[in-house]
Amino acid sequence: MIEKMQFLSITGPKADFDRVVDTYLSKYEMHLENALTEVKNAQGIAPFIEENPHKEEIAGLRAVLREYGQMMPDEKEEISGLPEALEITDALSKTLSACMEKKKKLKEDVAVLEDSYKKIVPFIGLNYNIREILHFDSIKYSFGRMPVEYYKKMQDY
Repeated sequence: MIEKMQFLSITGPKADFDRVVDTYLSKYEMHLENALTEVKNAQGIAPFIEENPHKEEIAGLRAVLREYGQMMPDEKEEISGLPEALEITDALSKTLSACMEKKKKLKEDVAVLEDSYKKIVPFIGLNYNIREILHFDSIKYSFGRMPVEYYKKMQDY
């Protein structure tokens, strides 16, 4: 639905900006414009150019969401302020990092077990202790394939 927009001008002390935005602007859908593009001939108006003081925290949170976003729960929790949000983000990041380390370790364990399984597969049909076969001192063994004609030649030799 298309709604008619109205021009609203807000000026005031920089220290009170967060309160005004939270109290008045966050409750409505607003499209903010740069005042300098709208008011071309006003004197004494300067742009508000300041780095976001929470830029690093936001970047860290975005990285966590990129990495682990698909594992996040759907339920939303009300957060009262920035310190609580940062605390939750930090705890979440640490928990997810520990889970990913555990996952990496488990993958390594699976690889080791698969390698061991590949070593003992040729002995499955034997009625003999596999540990003893694997630790023979004077017998070397290998498994593989060879064409039938080479097998016949090997038997002749």
